[in-house]
Amino acid sequence: MRTPPSNRALLVVILLPILLLLERLAWYSVRSVQYLYLKEQIGWDSARIGELFSVQALVSPGVMVVSGLVALAVGPVPMICVGLLLIGSGYAMIPMFDADGVGIPLYMVSVGSALFRPALFAALLIPLARPREAARVGACFLTYALVNVAGLAGPRAGGWLKDVADYGAVFNGAAVVAALALMLSLVFAGGWLRTREQARSLPPTPSDRFDVGLFLAAIGLGLLVCLPWFGLYMGFNAIWSELYNLPWMNSRDAWQLANPAIVVFLGLLVASVCLLLALLQKSFPSLLLIGGGMIAVSLGLLLVAFEPMRMNPWVYGVAFVLVAVGEVLAIPALVSRIGGDVHWRLVTLVLAFWLSLGSLSYAASGLTREWIMDPFWVPAGFAAIALPLGVILLGAAIPLQMFLFAPRKPKIAPAPPAGT
Repeated sequence: MRTPPSNRALLVVILLPILLLLERLAWYSVRSVQYLYLKEQIGWDSARIGELFSVQALVSPGVMVVSGLVALAVGPVPMICVGLLLIGSGYAMIPMFDADGVGIPLYMVSVGSALFRPALFAALLIPLARPREAARVGACFLTYALVNVAGLAGPRAGGWLKDVADYGAVFNGAAVVAALALMLSLVFAGGWLRTREQARSLPPTPSDRFDVGLFLAAIGLGLLVCLPWFGLYMGFNAIWSELYNLPWMNSRDAWQLANPAIVVFLGLLVASVCLLLALLQKSFPSLLLIGGGMIAVSLGLLLVAFEPMRMNPWVYGVAFVLVAVGEVLAIPALVSRIGGDVHWRLVTLVLAFWLSLGSLSYAASGLTREWIMDPFWVPAGFAAIALPLGVILLGAAIPLQMFLFAPRKPKIAPAPPAGT
């Protein structure tokens, strides 16, 4: 049965990727100069700056859960607008505070971002519930690619503004971009409300009912696929500090550009294929992408676990590409899968739970640096567990897709007896 796209589905596919692009562009531009600003202009030492980053990483998961809980009552759209208001206000206020108070606007930005991100992805997924899976996967890949466009452009924009003007120009520029995103979010909120009656008149989808099996599958799949990334983030700080000491890592800027460049190229390619399939009303088994991405990331992490291998730039290059390819295959498909079919009031909470895992593991990276002799063994240990699980998931992708996520046939009411 052909299911034409609703006005709300078109609204989210067009506006929400742009909205996230603007928010991430502001975030990356500020992040690129934040350390130097706090050290050179404010006078903080490295220990205090590291403490700020750690507290932000610990606060974000709790705020994300709050965003999900509030969305149970009001839906995700208000959280998008409130989050952007806090983000823009925080950026504008940073130059106004001295060493004793500058943490206030920085925490405002962190809280706003934690409210905003799960809500935005939830608003993207809710109108694209089954049977629009191909459109949902394509929209997630498009959004993820644009996030990495921001990752490429944001630091360069921040560095350029700092060089031609000062730090204040970076923060004010980020505030302007966030304000633009806030105005766009208000337009989006108006469009969301205007399509409310149409959304109610559409045939019921899986997101209109609570299904215990789908909810548990979303939580379990999120935990499973997070394993290699959990290990990577736990060893993140210590790993990069050691990699930068390798003799062939003299062009670190090129390495930092390579990951988002690969993600943007593949993300846009897969998004184009999926959106084309959506126009043709064809389904797409996202579990295949998730399993393949999980295998690629695990193999990449295992390649650099052994010192003789990572000392070879070619081996490290292969590992780097594997991690980037695995990231772009698995993460957008996973976001689509875990939030695509649960009840619409639960989508923000499920995504908040998943996003919080990354923040918690990054916060634990400091412990890894202090307690583990070789930090490369942390992601390698998680990858060794994740690799066979990824192989199993890849092999079982199609049966699982049919068992858990295949469109259910509509119930046909029995015909009335003859003569009535």
